[in-house]
Amino acid sequence: MRKLTSFLNLRRFTNLTYILTATSIIIVLTYYYYFHHSIINEPIKTIRNHQKSKTPSITLSSSTTSPPLLITNTHTSSNGLLYLLDQPNSDSTSNTNYQKSKKESKKPSIDHPIFSLIRNATLLWENKLKNQSTNLRSATEEYKRRYHRSPPRGFDEWWNWSNDKNVKLLDEYDSINRSIEPFFALPASLFRQRVDDLTNSRTKWSNDTFVISIRSGHFTLSGFQAQNGPRPRELVNLLQDIVHLLPDVDLPISIHDIPNLPESEYNETYNQPGLRGWPNICPSDSRLRKELEGLADPIQPNTQSFIHHDHLSTMNMCHHPTLWQQNGFLSTYDSPDLPPHRFSEILITPPSQFSVPVGNDPEWSNKHNKLVWRGGNTGILFDSETNWRMSQRARLVKVTNDGRGNKTFRMVDGTLPRKMKYFEADTALLNQKYFDVGFAGRPVQCDNLDGTCEAVAKLYTFKPSLDPEEMNQYKYIMDVDGNGWSGRFHRLMGTKSVVLKSTIFPECYVPVRLDYQDLYDIMAFFTGDLNGEGAQDEEGRKIGEAGKTWTERFWRKEDMQAYMFRLILEYCRLLHRDTEMMDYTLTDDPPKE
Repeated sequence: MRKLTSFLNLRRFTNLTYILTATSIIIVLTYYYYFHHSIINEPIKTIRNHQKSKTPSITLSSSTTSPPLLITNTHTSSNGLLYLLDQPNSDSTSNTNYQKSKKESKKPSIDHPIFSLIRNATLLWENKLKNQSTNLRSATEEYKRRYHRSPPRGFDEWWNWSNDKNVKLLDEYDSINRSIEPFFALPASLFRQRVDDLTNSRTKWSNDTFVISIRSGHFTLSGFQAQNGPRPRELVNLLQDIVHLLPDVDLPISIHDIPNLPESEYNETYNQPGLRGWPNICPSDSRLRKELEGLADPIQPNTQSFIHHDHLSTMNMCHHPTLWQQNGFLSTYDSPDLPPHRFSEILITPPSQFSVPVGNDPEWSNKHNKLVWRGGNTGILFDSETNWRMSQRARLVKVTNDGRGNKTFRMVDGTLPRKMKYFEADTALLNQKYFDVGFAGRPVQCDNLDGTCEAVAKLYTFKPSLDPEEMNQYKYIMDVDGNGWSGRFHRLMGTKSVVLKSTIFPECYVPVRLDYQDLYDIMAFFTGDLNGEGAQDEEGRKIGEAGKTWTERFWRKEDMQAYMFRLILEYCRLLHRDTEMMDYTLTDDPPKE
């Protein structure tokens, strides 16, 4: 098991919301990408499919003031997917648009749903920006409306600093609330005791933490991990510009990328069958539980689907039972030292790789019209005891390099604007046109003794590594989870390229299903068929430019500092709410605009 432990520590785990337990209080170095999403993870919900009527369509409304968006010939469900109900029927054969192949098929001519998904996402984003608070009074009222309590003491200083630094999403801190809210159920004295145990080396976790202490506007670093690697100093540097505004506090921070549980507490739960296995976190009527019990409903009438506006639901294992097999974080076996469960950590914004330069980034028209990806075969331990063939990176390399047979996919009809048609082509030719994907270098994170390294080398395509500037030469760049969150994501979003990403962690990108079922359809939408017919190149260019602009305006150092500033105010209130008045009270003074 020692080998697995070191594997889990290789890269940073991202912001999968943790199941909260009373183990200990610890702030985990976890990437929280709050700038775009006001809601990161919803409570687990049961699956209810909603087919609106006999005429399949759904209405997506971004707000009460935005016009509704109609997506026709589709079926949406609470699992987060938009299914295409385009099977021919007796009424549709007179209005079809199809392309002959080895197997001639007739499909009704319908609007391509990606156009609608792009427009709807734009409306939602514009509405979010429009509704941000514009002064301290409105921000205080919005805080109370969302969280049903007053803001923490120092909220006015946070507002003034954030407003001066042109932070644009001043209300979108729901992740902080989800992190700290459960601890209001604990007495502040117990919260302080747990923090004290961590900071004064009285727990097993103390060996894996460093402590940032703030006193009178100055930092000190302490703890076992204070000098281990760049992370402690990077975080201090992030807070340096605002330390004079921060209250005195001790922040115990885990050096690891994953949630931790002391072995003694792990042993208390390990042998309780009712607590083991992913199905036990799901409602009894969820699809995962039903499949386990042999009671699952039939799959959707047409399994071809795209991720729609409720992307978070596609990350819910209770909705999608195959997720635990398709992502290495969920499918690895347990370790007594570091079991991959979710616990009561408070999420912060580590700045690792934040300052990596974009490098030379060609104009869109000068980039290769392909999707590129290079990376190591990480994401799971490759040995005889794990189902590594189903892990996210292994499947990506396999799918994009397996040239057997033909693929039938959906693309934009070049003769009928915005309409969708079907096209069938040789898979090897499609892969050559669409993808430049492969593992980099040689097999890593695999067991030589049981022959897994040799098997990986034979089964998968390995290509020379590409440096960042070489990756920038492509219009479309894939970003895939490794052992945890992707550190290169900020740099990729800063390019003019379009970032496609398949993940169980919520971030901002063109979403790809975890099983890659929609990958060919997405590439066909942007780049067309083998001859380029139907390509929506301009849509891709606009998305790439918008991503670069968004990163420059919403993912700055100041935005990360604003998050940490507000989080520390909330954290201090948890510590001292029984001995001091820790709420902010709005005065009658004119608020700073």
